[in-house]
Amino acid sequence: MNYVVGYVKIKSNWFDIVGRGSKNVYEKIGKYEGLNLYFQLYKFKLFNQEYADMFITSISLLRKETGYSSMRIFGLLKSMKSAKVIKVSNVSRWEYLLDENGNVKDKEVLIICACDLPCTERKEKLDVNGNVVLDGDGHAIIIDKPITKDDYFIPVSLGMIDKYKSVDMYGTSNGKKVDKYVAMYCLIMKWSNNLESKVNMRIEKIADILGIDKDYLHKMVYSMNRYYFMLSTRRVRKVAKGYMFEHFICKSDVKYNTFVEVNKDKCDKLVSRYDSGKVKLG
Repeated sequence: MNYVVGYVKIKSNWFDIVGRGSKNVYEKIGKYEGLNLYFQLYKFKLFNQEYADMFITSISLLRKETGYSSMRIFGLLKSMKSAKVIKVSNVSRWEYLLDENGNVKDKEVLIICACDLPCTERKEKLDVNGNVVLDGDGHAIIIDKPITKDDYFIPVSLGMIDKYKSVDMYGTSNGKKVDKYVAMYCLIMKWSNNLESKVNMRIEKIADILGIDKDYLHKMVYSMNRYYFMLSTRRVRKVAKGYMFEHFICKSDVKYNTFVEVNKDKCDKLVSRYDSGKVKLG
């Protein structure tokens, strides 16, 4: 199925690092699997409803979109509800979705509402001097501005997720198992909110936040560069000895062709060096 909207906003604080013994929202909802399931709901979005983002679906339909088992989806939905990310308005008790043998009633209709959306207001974009930024036609550029610090958000291009499904990157197959890539995209988008739109977070830290094996993540970064979804460039460290990598993510499918045009040669060079064993991402 296709997404019915082009992009969604999730709260930036879903990925915040919290104190030891505590979990952030990303962890509470089941990490990359829960995050991926959340985005799949936007293939079933209803418009002009009581809630801004309301969906009508079933566990069976979600299983077809994710490749997860019915029981896994059942568990993830429970986790998402417990984390107050969603609510299921037509099911008051989870056991109502289980039959007498404990099997999931995956054909039951579910009416799901997203309830942890960032609150924003439409405002004119201003530059560092407080002047209104204009587009090429001389019109003011309008942006979504967070109401409070808890409403800072990550804009997620659902078309970019479809791009990930269109190729076979490391660990994926026929458009399935892209959930780890989706999580990495969101995290890098969170930390790319700067003038240079880059992230220089170490691979070890990214792996720790996302709950992904470090060696697996190395191969993911390599695949992202191979298909021009991200550019990773090596830089000499200013303080400590050695090198670090800066990552520039392609933010949306609309910008993909331009991203390829600008960064293809650099991506190809990195991939070639990686294939030859001359460089290790870190």
